Amino acid sequence: MAKNNLRFFEINPHYIDYLSLFAPHLFANKKPDQHHARKYIGIVLQINDLFYFAPLSSAKPKHRHMQEGLDFIKVKQYSVINLNNMLPVPLSDCIPIDFSKERDPKYRNLLMAEYRFIKMIEEKVQKNARLLYNHKIRYGNSTPLAKRCNDFLLLEQKCREYEQSNLPTNPSLSGTLHSPKSTLAQYDVFFIISAVFLIYCYFSGI
Repeated sequence: MAKNNLRFFEINPHYIDYLSLFAPHLFANKKPDQHHARKYIGIVLQINDLFYFAPLSSAKPKHRHMQEGLDFIKVKQYSVINLNNMLPVPLSDCIPIDFSKERDPKYRNLLMAEYRFIKMIEEKVQKNARLLYNHKIRYGNSTPLAKRCNDFLLLEQKCREYEQSNLPTNPSLSGTLHSPKSTLAQYDVFFIISAVFLIYCYFSGI
């Protein structure tokens, strides 16, 4: 895989909600009492024609005493990357993060600091992600490490089903989602009402 392709992304919350039904370890984009939506670092690896993304998690006191591993990478004191929670995602549901548009200067500086460090360890992140994926596929749930991982094959299947369905992708910044089916339904109602009105006019001599 080419270098310099790790970026920060937000993921379509509709897709996260959909995939979370099949991934108990998957975090929601934003909790009700959370000020900032969770960010996802960019392309980690590509397997079976699918792109994988890994969520950033805020650093917690317990992380100070934890050793890094194949599925756990520290981003200095800022955050951690839990590769066991990585997930396949359609590129159409990935929204690049523009640091310059972040209004909170402290949060913007945090994102930039995280990004600079992650770029420095990009090869490590990519290598760990591939090794972890292969470990999960090979051992299923027969090792403690494999048990901590999402079911990658199941999520890949659900990702493909999502892409093939009429579920919406790439929501607008307003967060309003409209599926193609609902849009067609609205047009159907419009045409029915119009037809009824024309019939009424014809027989009424209007």
